[in-house]
Amino acid sequence: MLISIDGIYGAGKSTLIRQLSSSFNLKIIPWNSCEEVHFYFSAMRKRGELNDPLVYYMMLLNDFAFTYERIVRPLIEQGIDIIMDRYFLSLIVRGEMRGLTPEFCKNALSFAKNPDISIVLDVSVNNAIARRGIPDQSVWKIGLKSCTDQYNSYSDYLAVMRAKYLWYAKETNSIVLNTDKLNCEDVFNYFSYLLKFQNSSR
Repeated sequence: MLISIDGIYGAGKSTLIRQLSSSFNLKIIPWNSCEEVHFYFSAMRKRGELNDPLVYYMMLLNDFAFTYERIVRPLIEQGIDIIMDRYFLSLIVRGEMRGLTPEFCKNALSFAKNPDISIVLDVSVNNAIARRGIPDQSVWKIGLKSCTDQYNSYSDYLAVMRAKYLWYAKETNSIVLNTDKLNCEDVFNYFSYLLKFQNSSR
């Protein structure tokens, strides 16, 4: 079984994934799993070489393909249940955020298996920033450039990203859980019910 958890920064993905993994013996597959790609990604970001949207996206795609072919696919074939800390919805959203077409992003990810359970954790922009703060300039600068103020620029960036996640959640029939309204225990209990139901139907 493959479970994907997507959503903007500060939605509560990491907290939920840790809880579910320990309670249901799920193998966690983290974002940016390939150390080699992560090394070059960091070096290119420092040199300002990721300003080209296509270069940036191809680096993300390279990491995702490595993770899928070397880690995810073998685990699926072995019958091991896994939980993904972001999956292809996140790559589609990040590609669109940088001006790439949805068709290009989707076609580039067509090799990946659809998740058995797809969850998008939603949260208001204000709460997301309150939980995670604002990253350094190198992160928010690559987002929207309509504002020169750091807070407003990053807030706008998250707002657009949130809207895209909700759009794709609807398109892919993913389950949306709003962590503004649900506490950690509520979300965990809902997930527990989903997993038990999924396991009983296998």
